[in-house]
Amino acid sequence: MTNSEICKIFRDIADLLDIKGENPFKVRAYRRVVTSIEELAVPVTQLVAENRLGEIPGAGEAIRKKIIELVNTGHLEYYEKLKAEFPAGVMELLAVPGVGPKTAEMLVKDAGITSVDALEKALGSGKELPHIGEKTREKILQGIRDMKNAGREKR
Repeated sequence: MTNSEICKIFRDIADLLDIKGENPFKVRAYRRVVTSIEELAVPVTQLVAENRLGEIPGAGEAIRKKIIELVNTGHLEYYEKLKAEFPAGVMELLAVPGVGPKTAEMLVKDAGITSVDALEKALGSGKELPHIGEKTREKILQGIRDMKNAGREKR
């Protein structure tokens, strides 16, 4: 498991906890660990192998245990259970640049939008979406275009 893969999972956890309205300190702890891991000069797998996870700033005991589980098994039970608490589509929407946790939640719950394609169609048609003004609409549409262009470049 690479550092960037671990960061993505912890970033997702922070976003989902934020949507749930969890303790802001808990959310911040996950975000802080993401930043710390991004700045590491060595792979997290090496730190696990050498029993040096304490060197990651902000990684308390609970997060260190999650890192060990990720490195050793390739998945994290806590993350899977957390994702299962949300409607399908929230994770897909969170991947769109310009869509944060609160916007993703609003899109799914209030507008019934559960995919990037449905979001693009709604925004492109000029459909009124709660709490989304013109600037945000354009920013999200640009984010979707960027995602699609990046997907084409990888092929």
